[in-house]
Amino acid sequence: MMKLVTPTVKQGGVSIAYIMPNLVPPITSLDQVVKYKQELEQECDSTTFLMTFYLSQELTPELVEEAALKKAIRGIKCYPAGVTTNSNAGVDPNDFSQFYPIFEV
Repeated sequence: MMKLVTPTVKQGGVSIAYIMPNLVPPITSLDQVVKYKQELEQECDSTTFLMTFYLSQELTPELVEEAALKKAIRGIKCYPAGVTTNSNAGVDPNDFSQFYPIFEV
């Protein structure tokens, strides 16, 4: 899908795109973010891609802080488990307490 859609982004007048992390597997590591951004830029180097993490138990405050300091991510996207496309690894929308330390970063 990426190779089909990404080259048409500029034609549609888009110069900045906020990238969703709900891939299979979801984007939850710095290496995944960097690799995915590189792949997107190879398809359309004139667009600014704002990368995000998939909110999951794999994220830590330290990882989020490192990625933010390196300007590798611009946000974290929350997917309630089983509600939308590729949300099987999502979170319980009734209890975010385990993620409070991440939100503080």
